[in-house]
Amino acid sequence: MIKVVNLYTPEQQAQGLIGLKPIPTDTIWVFHSVKPGTVFHSRGVLENFDIECLNNRLECLGIQSVHSPDEVVEVPPGTSFVVESALGVLFCLTGDAVRSLVKANR
Repeated sequence: MIKVVNLYTPEQQAQGLIGLKPIPTDTIWVFHSVKPGTVFHSRGVLENFDIECLNNRLECLGIQSVHSPDEVVEVPPGTSFVVESALGVLFCLTGDAVRSLVKANR
Protein backbone atom coordinates (compact mmCIF):
# COMPACT_ATOMS: atom_id res chain seq x y z
CA MET A 1 0.00 0.00 0.00
CA ILE A 2 1.38 3.39 -1.03
CA LYS A 3 1.12 6.20 1.52
CA VAL A 4 0.48 9.75 0.36
CA VAL A 5 2.01 12.82 2.00
CA ASN A 6 0.16 15.95 0.89
CA LEU A 7 2.14 19.18 0.81
CA TYR A 8 -0.17 22.19 0.67
CA THR A 9 1.64 25.08 2.35
CA PRO A 10 4.76 26.82 1.06
CA GLU A 11 6.61 25.64 4.18
CA GLN A 12 5.65 22.00 3.60
CA GLN A 13 6.54 22.25 -0.07
CA ALA A 14 9.91 23.87 0.67
CA GLN A 15 10.79 20.92 2.92
CA GLY A 16 9.70 18.19 0.47
CA LEU A 17 12.24 15.34 0.49
CA ILE A 18 15.05 17.38 2.05
CA GLY A 19 16.99 15.40 4.63
CA LEU A 20 15.15 12.09 4.13
CA LYS A 21 17.47 9.09 4.06
CA PRO A 22 16.38 6.65 3.04
CA ILE A 23 13.44 8.01 1.08
CA PRO A 24 10.66 5.52 1.90
CA THR A 25 9.71 3.38 -1.12
CA ASP A 26 6.11 3.02 0.10
CA THR A 27 5.35 6.76 0.04
CA ILE A 28 4.71 9.49 -2.52
CA TRP A 29 4.75 13.23 -1.83
CA VAL A 30 2.12 15.33 -3.60
CA PHE A 31 2.72 19.05 -4.05
CA HIS A 32 -0.63 20.84 -4.53
CA SER A 33 -1.42 24.07 -6.41
CA VAL A 34 1.93 24.26 -8.17
CA LYS A 35 2.33 27.58 -9.99
CA PRO A 36 3.69 28.00 -13.53
CA GLY A 37 7.45 28.44 -13.58
CA THR A 38 7.95 26.70 -10.23
CA VAL A 39 11.40 25.17 -9.94
CA PHE A 40 12.13 22.01 -7.95
CA HIS A 41 15.73 21.54 -6.86
CA SER A 42 17.56 18.57 -5.39
CA ARG A 43 19.71 20.61 -3.01
CA GLY A 44 19.53 18.96 0.41
CA VAL A 45 17.88 15.80 -0.91
CA LEU A 46 20.17 12.98 0.17
CA GLU A 47 19.15 10.35 -2.40
CA ASN A 48 18.13 10.18 -6.05
CA PHE A 49 14.38 10.49 -6.63
CA ASP A 50 11.60 10.57 -9.23
CA ILE A 51 9.46 13.60 -10.05
CA GLU A 52 6.25 13.68 -12.09
CA CYS A 53 4.26 16.72 -13.20
CA LEU A 54 0.47 16.46 -13.59
CA ASN A 55 -2.07 18.91 -14.96
CA ASN A 56 -5.41 19.67 -13.28
CA ARG A 57 -6.97 16.62 -15.02
CA LEU A 58 -4.18 14.54 -13.43
CA GLU A 59 -2.61 13.78 -16.81
CA CYS A 60 1.15 13.26 -16.85
CA LEU A 61 3.08 16.18 -18.37
CA GLY A 62 6.47 14.65 -17.69
CA ILE A 63 8.33 12.26 -15.44
CA GLN A 64 12.04 11.98 -14.76
CA SER A 65 14.60 10.74 -12.30
CA VAL A 66 16.79 13.27 -10.51
CA HIS A 67 20.36 12.05 -9.90
CA SER A 68 22.46 15.12 -9.25
CA PRO A 69 22.62 16.94 -5.93
CA ASP A 70 22.44 20.17 -7.95
CA GLU A 71 19.78 19.24 -10.51
CA VAL A 72 16.90 21.64 -11.13
CA VAL A 73 13.53 20.72 -12.66
CA GLU A 74 11.28 23.49 -13.96
CA VAL A 75 7.67 22.39 -14.19
CA PRO A 76 6.14 22.52 -17.66
CA PRO A 77 3.26 24.89 -18.44
CA GLY A 78 -0.07 23.57 -17.21
CA THR A 79 1.33 21.80 -14.15
CA SER A 80 -1.02 21.75 -11.16
CA PHE A 81 0.48 18.91 -9.11
CA VAL A 82 3.98 17.53 -8.68
CA VAL A 83 4.56 14.05 -7.28
CA GLU A 84 7.92 12.93 -5.85
CA SER A 85 9.02 9.49 -4.74
CA ALA A 86 12.05 7.36 -4.06
CA LEU A 87 14.00 6.49 -7.20
CA GLY A 88 12.11 4.01 -9.37
CA VAL A 89 8.78 4.13 -7.54
CA LEU A 90 6.90 6.40 -9.96
CA PHE A 91 8.20 4.42 -12.92
CA CYS A 92 6.80 1.23 -11.35
CA LEU A 93 3.33 2.69 -10.77
CA THR A 94 0.94 2.95 -13.71
CA GLY A 95 -0.36 6.39 -14.61
CA ASP A 96 -3.80 5.31 -13.39
CA ALA A 97 -2.36 4.37 -9.98
CA VAL A 98 -0.68 7.76 -9.56
CA ARG A 99 -3.84 9.61 -10.68
CA SER A 100 -5.98 7.55 -8.29
CA LEU A 101 -3.66 8.26 -5.34
CA VAL A 102 -3.58 12.01 -6.04
CA LYS A 103 -7.33 12.20 -6.70
CA ALA A 104 -8.19 10.32 -3.50
CA ASN A 105 -6.00 12.65 -1.46
CA ARG A 106 -6.90 16.07 -2.89
